[in-house]
Amino acid sequence: MRYLALAILISLLSLGKAPAVELFRYTLTMLDGREFEYVFETDEQCVPETIDRDEAEEIAMEWIMSFHGGPEIGSIESATLRQKPIPHWLVTVADTAEGPIEHLLFAVVLPNGVVVVPRVGKRL
Repeated sequence: MRYLALAILISLLSLGKAPAVELFRYTLTMLDGREFEYVFETDEQCVPETIDRDEAEEIAMEWIMSFHGGPEIGSIESATLRQKPIPHWLVTVADTAEGPIEHLLFAVVLPNGVVVVPRVGKRL
């Protein structure tokens, strides 16, 4: 009986939360050669679609400006609704409003408008 209760408890705990899925990953190389890896993951599995492309772009721009800490963000280069592993908007933005683009910045927005904040690590 004790083993049955333990088996049921383990089954219930395993149903509680789905594992995180990686939606996007990129490496940003700074002018001084330092590299940072950005990994966008979520444990959401089924998200209702409540925003369109324009709203995803607006949410992404606001988040990129606050996350990267500056008003010197350029224009949106692309916004793509990806379907795998779960639906999400991948928004690509130039890093500068004027002059040549040094690197691209990315935002991942779920179809319900929630921004996926990346895990950032410095690459050695």
